[in-house]
Amino acid sequence: MTENFRIAPLIRAADVKASDSLSIPKINSNMLPIKGVAGQIAYDTVTRRTWECVENPPGVTTWRPISIGGGSGSTTDFSLKKSGTQNIPSGVETIITSFSTTSPYFDITFSWNIISGVFTALVAQSMILDVDMTWAAGISNQGERSIRIYYKPLAGAEQLVKDSSTQASPSNSSPTTQDASVGIFLAAGDQVYVKALHNAGVSLTIDSTGTYSGHCSIP
Repeated sequence: MTENFRIAPLIRAADVKASDSLSIPKINSNMLPIKGVAGQIAYDTVTRRTWECVENPPGVTTWRPISIGGGSGSTTDFSLKKSGTQNIPSGVETIITSFSTTSPYFDITFSWNIISGVFTALVAQSMILDVDMTWAAGISNQGERSIRIYYKPLAGAEQLVKDSSTQASPSNSSPTTQDASVGIFLAAGDQVYVKALHNAGVSLTIDSTGTYSGHCSIP
């Protein structure tokens, strides 16, 4: 008997036909957590992207979008949700703190401190940050509100890189929404964070509906 040394026979392309049996499992990221096994992949019907199940920390599995990369670099997405409300005194520029990555929000970069609200670059990278915040209604419809994105190099003073200002909603019963976006290059150890400022004359509240989202690209 002839030994074939476990070499698989050649298969012609014409003999391979696509069918439903070749599709990967589907998940709904708005209904996480969904039990998974580390290394498993699935198609998310909400974001229309392929997600992966990873083990982080050890013994705990979670789903996240698969990073998109090209060449020697890579691109990673992130999103965070404001965790609880935050008091902002009048005339006091205050860093926005306390976030959550509870699904479907995620921090693939692992560089956000969700308590302090500070992003610290682990390696040189470019970053796009989108900030969406809401000033709570029912307090005051006076004054100007600002959302400010700051860049702080590892050695040196902080720099204002984006200032988005708006007047309060005319109706005291309506919230004031605000957004700001910026693209910036960071060296290892550089930081990014966001501050809120207003001159309403009384303390205002940043609502828990705020979010950060964007992506980082490593050359």
